[in-house]
Amino acid sequence: MPGMTGLDLVAEMQTSLKNVPVIFVSAYKRAEFIQRALRLNAVDYLDKPVDPTELIMLLKKYL
Repeated sequence: MPGMTGLDLVAEMQTSLKNVPVIFVSAYKRAEFIQRALRLNAVDYLDKPVDPTELIMLLKKYL
């Protein structure tokens, strides 16, 4: 995403879309990054490449 990171996007969403569940998807697997995403109220975190079955399971769980 030009101009912002996924973490920046989630932080922005928290100001106006507080009730929208966020499932963070990233190839960046550092623990600090994942912890920051979860502190920004992401409901879950998936590593790329995404397993479609796991994504569908999470979508059903949170929607």
